[in-house]
Amino acid sequence: MEIGFRFVMTLVILIVIVYFLSSCVKVVQPYEKAVYVRSGKVIRVLNPGINLVVPWVNKIIRMGIRTQTLDIPRQETVTKDDVTISVNATVFFKIIDPVKVYLEVDSYRKTVISLAQAALCSIVGLWAFDDILTTRVDINVRLMENLNASVNKYGMCVEKMEIREVSTSIHINEGESISNEVEAPLQDKDEVNDLVQSKFHNDLVTLTEMKAIKKD
Repeated sequence: MEIGFRFVMTLVILIVIVYFLSSCVKVVQPYEKAVYVRSGKVIRVLNPGINLVVPWVNKIIRMGIRTQTLDIPRQETVTKDDVTISVNATVFFKIIDPVKVYLEVDSYRKTVISLAQAALCSIVGLWAFDDILTTRVDINVRLMENLNASVNKYGMCVEKMEIREVSTSIHINEGESISNEVEAPLQDKDEVNDLVQSKFHNDLVTLTEMKAIKKD
């Protein structure tokens, strides 16, 4: 009985020691960093590799440091020449300061999306519609600079922002198609009238020539 009790106690102590040591060691992957919080206070950033921490009274918030991609939903805006367009984009960004991200924003992805939507509406509207289609590279650079100025204070960096699709609003497209449909029949009617008049003139000339031949 005494030997069995000692064995059980030894086993329990070994399990507690292993659990304690495992709680002290945190492994951070190469593609992430972690914010180490103890008792409501940010202690430091855990870098990739093995990190020792105080067990049970800490909190580890892991964040990926690889480039992340976000699709920005379509936004309607008015161009410099008063054309209503719909435009969407893609943003490539990464976290450079995990502590700022943890302390400054509730959801960093939603923050980037909201700021990118605002940038689309304000920056794209500075160009005329034709310029948006032909100078997209310059607009992308301007969008990236504008968005970077907003997200840098939250510990993030925008690597690229690209416009994906630009289209006019439904109402404008309908108006254009309707006007084209109205103009087409009118043009066809004018062409028919010209052909009828030309044929009538040719027939009249031919008839006159035939009468002149008969008299001779």
